[in-house]
Amino acid sequence: MKSFQIIPLVLLAIILQSCAGFNCLEGTGPVITEEIDLNLIKEIENNTSVDIELRYGQNQKIEVKGHRNHIELLQRQVSAERWVVDFSENVCAEDMIIKVTIPEIRSLEIDGSGDFTALTPFQGKDFDVMIDGSGNVSIDISAEDIDIDVDGSGDVRLNGYAEEMTVNIDGSGDVFAFDLEANEVSVDSDGSGNVQIYVKETLNAKIKGSGNITYKGDPEKMEFTQKGSGSIKQK
Repeated sequence: MKSFQIIPLVLLAIILQSCAGFNCLEGTGPVITEEIDLNLIKEIENNTSVDIELRYGQNQKIEVKGHRNHIELLQRQVSAERWVVDFSENVCAEDMIIKVTIPEIRSLEIDGSGDFTALTPFQGKDFDVMIDGSGNVSIDISAEDIDIDVDGSGDVRLNGYAEEMTVNIDGSGDVFAFDLEANEVSVDSDGSGNVQIYVKETLNAKIKGSGNITYKGDPEKMEFTQKGSGSIKQK
């Protein structure tokens, strides 16, 4: 009889402990806009639910719009020109917006639900996108080499130009790149996400999952490997 009384108590303790993880610090006071000073950044990793707007500019400038108590908890360490956007405590900061103006962007990574949206075009030599969360990336970028890795559910929307582009899909997120002209494209799809690309010269595509690949253009060289249920077709 005693064992039957203990079991509900144990279950209650587990439930209470799990619910505690959902507690987060609410914003207090008015919403303000504050400019923060950081070392030079060329790579950004977003581990939060905060949306980040990107603009091209010769001088770096970072503005944060949100509650003061949230802004104070925003981590500001930059290592090897990489800023990891996170908080020192668990906060409810869905209404925060970070506006970043920088002369160059090399890498965007998402491990949370926050989005990256570029409001102006960018240029560079190499550009990488890595998505492990549910946040989306939208950018107009011209670069020699573009690498896209989608392991989560977030989508990637690309405009611009690339000499070479590599796309790896292991998750459910989609890649929309009909508006990015690439000379050489390599796609490796192991997940369920779909890929749309514009290729001019060489296309190498491998499908081992259920995601579909649709391409625009008339590439001179094409190599297809299909082991999954996904399809490859020309638009």
